[in-house]
Amino acid sequence: MTELVSIGDKVAEGRYSVHSHFTRAVNFVDGKRWAFLVAEEIGPGPLNIVVRGLPCEPLEPLVVSARGVRLAELRLPYAQEQVYPSRLELPRADLEGLDRRLAALERRVLRSAAPESLAFLLDEARLKKLRPGFETSFARKIRQGTELVFQGDLRAGVRALRGCGFGLTPSGDDFLAGLMYACHVSAALSSAPLPPGAAAPGRRAPELRRSLEVIHEELRGCDSFSTVFLSLAFEGRFFGKLKDVALALAEGAEARVEEAADRLLSIGATSGADLATGLIMTLRRLDSMDRAAPPRA
Repeated sequence: MTELVSIGDKVAEGRYSVHSHFTRAVNFVDGKRWAFLVAEEIGPGPLNIVVRGLPCEPLEPLVVSARGVRLAELRLPYAQEQVYPSRLELPRADLEGLDRRLAALERRVLRSAAPESLAFLLDEARLKKLRPGFETSFARKIRQGTELVFQGDLRAGVRALRGCGFGLTPSGDDFLAGLMYACHVSAALSSAPLPPGAAAPGRRAPELRRSLEVIHEELRGCDSFSTVFLSLAFEGRFFGKLKDVALALAEGAEARVEEAADRLLSIGATSGADLATGLIMTLRRLDSMDRAAPPRA
């Protein structure tokens, strides 16, 4: 029996056909609009339709309307409370413990990430495990791109990272998504209620917004499967596993961060780790810049 568990708040009404089919997900497209029919273990997301009992064979069409979802002849009604909210809202932020929680996230990535992931950006010792040839050349290009990003030439860095790697979502794109999500996490941290007596950081909302717009401008005109995910990152639309990480980083025990990290790292062969690497590196740099900035009046 197939039952709808949740539907993302960015799933648009339309008639979708199958684009690609995997064991735990069927990707649907309607022109330039996307919807992903996924198993429960994938979890919610802005474009995810999570079902219990995912059909073994891809069925089509997928029809989304105000009345519900229809998959071929299978009708999947849902209530308003089943709509997944993809915006990040933080009930409270414990900024003093952010460094410790970021360190816990990094430890988890370094412990569990696949050797071919971008985790070598967090620990150069991992470079020794890469095979000469393509892997070392790939690592060199990624490092050059990230150096450009964090040393002031954001446009050139985005151009170097965009599409770098293989698969539906190349590693460079996953890193850029992590970078953009980090900007949204930083903005959410700055606006979240702080514990009594905590000092407000010198956050730079205009600068964060400009960085996001620069990245988005460089991504325009690109037509690939990963573009939809980069667009969601630009908009600040979080999928469930990443939102759990953000909530744990804002206010949670290190154990909670590690548990959320394990779920994030389960995405793809390296996608979760590559995104987490971009998130960690960007938040670290934003945090150090905030400490150097004068407090807001």
